[in-house]
Amino acid sequence: WNYDPRTGRVLLLSAEDNLGKGAGGQAVQSFNLMFGLEETAGLQNF
Repeated sequence: WNYDPRTGRVLLLSAEDNLGKGAGGQAVQSFNLMFGLEETAGLQNF
């Protein structure tokens, strides 16, 4: 993020992990394994 004091605005950039195929999906998979859940719990195939 970046704050521009001249305009009083904040610039914020973000990225969305599309369809769980990236790091977000891997994080859910790792969480599931750590807590003894089925590896694919909470993940859907599209």
